[in-house]
Amino acid sequence: AAGKYAEQQKKIAAAGKGELTISTEPSGARVYVDGLLKGISPVTVKNLPAGKHFVTAMLAGWYLTQKEVST
Repeated sequence: AAGKYAEQQKKIAAAGKGELTISTEPSGARVYVDGLLKGISPVTVKNLPAGKHFVTAMLAGWYLTQKEVST
């Protein structure tokens, strides 16, 4: 029984997907999640694995912004 429970938990964890919507003020920043370019803000990033992700927003003439978020 313990083996089946472990298999079920792994499937649930593998299927767990989240999404983030990233907005900046002003808009138009390049948005990276875990180091990969995901688009220009505002942007919604879908199908992220559940857990912590590192978000970076960059816009010329503005400070680089980085934040760790969870999905």
